[in-house]
Amino acid sequence: MTVEQMEIGVATSFDAGLSGLDGSIPLNPTKPETESSSRSAVRALFLISPSTTPCGVEMFTRRLAGTWTDIGLVKESVVIGGGFHDIFAVRKALDVADAVVVNFPIVAWKRVLLAPLLAFVAALARGKETILVAHEWDDLDWRRRLVLMVYALFARRIILSSPMVRARYLQSGFARMIRRPTSIVPIPPNIERRRLLAASQIAEQIRARRKDKIVIGHFGSIYPKKQSEFVLSVAAEMKRMGRDVLVVFVGEFIKGLDTVKEDFNRRLDLLELRNDVIVTGYVERPEEIFTLFEEVDYFVYRFAEGLSSRRSSVLACLQTGKPVLVNAPAGVDEFDHHRIFSFALDNDILRLLPVSADAKAYAMALAVSSPSGETRAIEMYDASWRDAAHALEAAMNDEAAEPSFR
Repeated sequence: MTVEQMEIGVATSFDAGLSGLDGSIPLNPTKPETESSSRSAVRALFLISPSTTPCGVEMFTRRLAGTWTDIGLVKESVVIGGGFHDIFAVRKALDVADAVVVNFPIVAWKRVLLAPLLAFVAALARGKETILVAHEWDDLDWRRRLVLMVYALFARRIILSSPMVRARYLQSGFARMIRRPTSIVPIPPNIERRRLLAASQIAEQIRARRKDKIVIGHFGSIYPKKQSEFVLSVAAEMKRMGRDVLVVFVGEFIKGLDTVKEDFNRRLDLLELRNDVIVTGYVERPEEIFTLFEEVDYFVYRFAEGLSSRRSSVLACLQTGKPVLVNAPAGVDEFDHHRIFSFALDNDILRLLPVSADAKAYAMALAVSSPSGETRAIEMYDASWRDAAHALEAAMNDEAAEPSFR
């Protein structure tokens, strides 16, 4: 049956005021250790890209800037479009700002890489703080990493997206050379699950094809570094075990890599999964994405380095409250700073396999797994953005000495 909109699920909330009002499981309402009221308020200047189709990193900047005022702080923002007027706008904003925040990689700023750098120079000349937020290090293309190094030379503090990324950065010769203080910010989900979900023809297609099959979901762009094809191997192992599966990839093939789609389709035919896989293509509306998620029984991921807390696609899936199977992080402290991952792990939503687990190990884990009872969606979007803003504020106020290198 098709409906225009439907409200589903029982929500679990991080906010103490909302917990339990709808039968949800109350989360620990612990707030970040550093509250704005106990620190000197930092007036931050965020540089925003002009893109009309922003990527996840660009959306991070915009949402973080918006949350900055939500937690009672003052912010300025300047849209960097590549003209000479940009630097004048930055200089004017610096009249009231204490710090400039640049978020990297600057995916949509290929033609305006100089403007954010000049903003750093202008800030330093006026005695202001310069904060560089880096989401990746080892995984960056060498050319982007070179640009990041240039920015880092003008940054007084570097914020990393996870303990894993921070550890790899600190192991580099460059980090040892410039010896900048570093901090970690918890990365929030990149999309929000709302109570009202949208009707979807793709969801109807999934319902028509699922029958008694186990539906395995995978969210995000499809490309080799994300090991999306590994999910196909897991499905093939499940079929060898006599378990019927339907795999749903909510996302599209990444652009710029010519053979990704062709290689994926060849793999489909080799594993005889042509009739067991749905690739949705790009889905724009979060409401429809989560409608598709409702048709999934388990989400499956595998990363070459193990799960990192910067993986916003995994965070999006965790919001459903449905089991997410993924290989464990390399470090035992990967989730210590991140309430969402910690909560999901403690409540059997996030299910970790050994970091080197193969497709057969995943299939065995799925075969013996069971859903975690009544699915309760986790309302964590707004709270996680407040966590990120508080963490950035704490880093700006931190007068700690240089980090120890190993």
